Amino acid sequence: SPPPPNADTEIVHILNCRDRTSGAINNVFGEPTWVVPGEMALAAVALAIMGYHEEATQACAWLASVQDPADGAWFNQYDHETPTNAGKSPRHTAQVLMAFYQCGYQNRMAVENGLSYLQDCIVNSCDPADACLGGGKDESGAWIETEWLSDNVYAAKAFEYYGLITEANKIKATINSEFLNTALGA
Repeated sequence: SPPPPNADTEIVHILNCRDRTSGAINNVFGEPTWVVPGEMALAAVALAIMGYHEEATQACAWLASVQDPADGAWFNQYDHETPTNAGKSPRHTAQVLMAFYQCGYQNRMAVENGLSYLQDCIVNSCDPADACLGGGKDESGAWIETEWLSDNVYAAKAFEYYGLITEANKIKATINSEFLNTALGA
């Protein structure tokens, strides 16, 4: 659907960056050659909030179609359906799962595989006992042990959305004890 004349500039931009055939939302105007899953997920949520439910659902379906079946993650960037950055930040997976939830998109297999990848990021972090996610996988497929606050916040919310409260609470407790106490000098 074309945006109404009084639509916010941001929604107009999202709609103009959207491939109407596939549903992919590019980071810039034009062909979907610079698609970043986490950012596209947030754009899908914005579309849903503004009443563009069909477009949000199509975006979620595109995201589900490019999920890596090998581990349940999303690559960091795509050119159309082809990964152009083989790294796999847990942020992208968590944000896509959050978008599925917020847009009401139902794809049980994509959700289960994405949640499994986030759990694997905990197991493969620098300290699996602390319940925080590591940084996902680099472009060679090796696990990144560095723990990022943003990845963990998004993952905790994704776990919470899908009823994995124990996992969410463990991450939140670790965020409070490791990230915030360190930042506050405690």
